[in-house]
Amino acid sequence: MWEVLLHNDDHNEMEHVLLSLRIVFSHPAQLACKIMIEAHQRGSAVAEVEGRSEAEKHCAQLRGFGLSSSTRKI
Repeated sequence: MWEVLLHNDDHNEMEHVLLSLRIVFSHPAQLACKIMIEAHQRGSAVAEVEGRSEAEKHCAQLRGFGLSSSTRKI
């Protein structure tokens, strides 16, 4: 399994980050907010845990929205 990590940045508005998480992962608003706040406070947050191909696809989608993200094998 692989983690998709959302990294903190100082460039995007909170609303944009929330909308991006909801579009890419279909997360409900509360979960998207929790992930965003954790990334802000800790520097990164796990947005999803999934198989490698899905994780790489979702990481690329987040980057397409201008967000900083990465994947990590667990």
